[in-house]
Amino acid sequence: MTENVVVIGGGLAGLSAALHLAEQEGILVHLVSDMYSERSQSCLAEGGINVAIGPGDTPEQHFQDTWKSGCGLADSEALMAMVSSAPETVRELEEWGVPFVMASDRSFALRTMGGHSRPRTAYAVNGIGRQIMDVLIQRVRKAEAEKRVLRYVNRVFRALAKQNDRVCGVWLEQLDTHEMEFVPGRVIMACGGMNGFFGNATGSIANTGLAASALFADGVQFSNLEFIQFHPTTLRLREKNLLISEAARSEGGRLFVIKSGKPFYFMEEMYGKQGDLMSRDIVSREEWRLMKQGFDVYLDLRGLPDAVYRTSLSGIVSDCISFAGIDPRKAPLPVEPGIHYFMGGIKVDKSHRSSVWGLYAAGECACQYHGANRLGGNSLLGAIYGGKKAAEAVMNDLDDGSVADYRGKTPVRPDAFSWRPLQNLMRSAMDVERNGQQLEEALSRLAELPLPNEIQLLGRAILLSALNRTESRGSHHRSDYPDSNAAFQKNSVVQVQNGEVRFSWEEKP
Repeated sequence: MTENVVVIGGGLAGLSAALHLAEQEGILVHLVSDMYSERSQSCLAEGGINVAIGPGDTPEQHFQDTWKSGCGLADSEALMAMVSSAPETVRELEEWGVPFVMASDRSFALRTMGGHSRPRTAYAVNGIGRQIMDVLIQRVRKAEAEKRVLRYVNRVFRALAKQNDRVCGVWLEQLDTHEMEFVPGRVIMACGGMNGFFGNATGSIANTGLAASALFADGVQFSNLEFIQFHPTTLRLREKNLLISEAARSEGGRLFVIKSGKPFYFMEEMYGKQGDLMSRDIVSREEWRLMKQGFDVYLDLRGLPDAVYRTSLSGIVSDCISFAGIDPRKAPLPVEPGIHYFMGGIKVDKSHRSSVWGLYAAGECACQYHGANRLGGNSLLGAIYGGKKAAEAVMNDLDDGSVADYRGKTPVRPDAFSWRPLQNLMRSAMDVERNGQQLEEALSRLAELPLPNEIQLLGRAILLSALNRTESRGSHHRSDYPDSNAAFQKNSVVQVQNGEVRFSWEEKP
């Protein structure tokens, strides 16, 4: 008997899950995305993938750096398993053909990213995300040719299909015809972040968060929605921000403002030589404070060796010239903190099972490894490892019964609406710094916006999560509660019950 598994999302987490499932006998993978994987957000990753294989480095040290950056909120057992998997993962990627930059002795070249105690990030020329995705895409296509993967493109997730609180499939909308299509099976969500709720994020504008809002409205538990990472070096464009990878500062880029007519390298002045490579939450807050005083913040990439521009930073140079009209080799880049990554999302256990039978999640849409603040280089690792763990959980759960036959109704296609009023409201309340008054006002104003019910519910859950965490921790900074409080070293949990958003705390295991 063939078991169906539906994977929603054609990025790195989705491809990882699909590949591991396709290796198993008796499983047919239905891989769903609104566009081809070559256009997924995973292809935008520039910095690298973390792996503790350098001199004197260990998975334990990788764990400690991640734990410190995440302010003690990650699941320690799951996190240790992820960082311990990294050497095997990266070596396997190299064997598959990912062209990592290598040192003269043929070991992996490693760069230092923000928040890391030593060089730990393996990388590739012209974008590590694109290079890894190209390799995984080819392997998935081979599985398609062998009829182990069925590919659905130009479809979007609209709703879970459930019988007796168990998932038995999904409803998809065909974007050309707007017809609804039912696909049976267990479900792995790998649908990315919630960029649509805020706008001008660094990620793909296609990652709206509509899939997440449909799941949340259906009763799926979410966790730690208050933790939204701002990347300190982004360029504002129309509709989205252009990411200037942390690799730029790793290769010698320096942040500054003009004081008394001269460059003032504020991160170095405040935190020493490695100040520009502090964790993203710290750098973003320092920029934010200077911007509130009226300063413009710049990233200086001038004067670096030509070889660095041609190799490590070639993609950044090209993007800045193409999209912003600035050559960073000749002029400083005007930068600002921009929304970059959602640490919170679908609440999953160590095996990536959600709170609903038959539903799993991996990648940015899942809440697991990053705690209150993600280290650069951990997202690619978390996506690959998380997709694999979700696939393993599905295989382990096959003895728990097959999915039921679905006898429910076809869902109604959601009405069109404007994102902009929601984005303006959420950004005003959930910026680099927040306070209780702004969050309370946003909750009141949210209820007045003409939005679909599921968007209203998830927006309310995000604001309630930030309002109830009356402390500052990682990426969540409250100006009215500027200090960290040990009593809040626990996960926030939100869930829709009887049409209302319910908030609670889950103590750390």
